Amino acid sequence: MPTFEDVVALVRERTSYQNPLTAASTLQSDIGVYGDDMDDLLSAYSKRFGVDLSGYRWYFHTGEEGPSIGGAIFPPPDKQVREIPITLDMLHQFAELGRWAVEYPPHEPPRHRPDIWINFGIVVFGFVVFGFVLVAGVRRCVR
Repeated sequence: MPTFEDVVALVRERTSYQNPLTAASTLQSDIGVYGDDMDDLLSAYSKRFGVDLSGYRWYFHTGEEGPSIGGAIFPPPDKQVREIPITLDMLHQFAELGRWAVEYPPHEPPRHRPDIWINFGIVVFGFVVFGFVLVAGVRRCVR
């Protein structure tokens, strides 16, 4: 059975956080774990302690990294719900249970991500424009 100290050791190992930690310390506001770092930490946590994360809903705990023009128009999932802090005590309890046990408030899980489609469209448009500029530049050099 994993101890609280085992959980703390994993968090320190994955984050390099060296300040004092308590059961009430949160990954987000106290330790500063968000985005890809949250995903990496929870993946390592799941593997080390055998915790089933199938019930984990990322958008209640962290946002996505990087700028998002589409996110300014269509709010991403994490902006549609209230953040739920993840405490070290929760991680310890869930390690003992062997599963993620947050009871999320009633909500409609995201089915479509128009914010991502807009961002994708912007990137594709940028490549197309770049391609035209490149081809035009090559034609000028050939003449």
